[in-house]
Amino acid sequence: MSRKPPSTAFKPGQSGNPAGRKPLPADIKALAAKYAPDAFRAIVEISQDKAHPQRLAAAKEVCDRAWGKPVQAIENGPDSAPFLIKIVRLEDDAQ
Repeated sequence: MSRKPPSTAFKPGQSGNPAGRKPLPADIKALAAKYAPDAFRAIVEISQDKAHPQRLAAAKEVCDRAWGKPVQAIENGPDSAPFLIKIVRLEDDAQ
């Protein structure tokens, strides 16, 4: 016997957050932009310090910002080959 979903359960096709994530407040965004170059320089310095315990994590952050995070394969089933979902932005040539 199946249980009846609670009345607060989302219906099929209904989003739990239709408005999406709230945007970052402008003052916080401006503050982050102001300190981003110094923060990036600090990450680069740590990545080059052979004695620093967080060297690998810092190097990963530098690479992620330079080339983006690596693509993660998702397997469809126990015997299937991994597949890749690629999101492409199409440019409008009419502009």
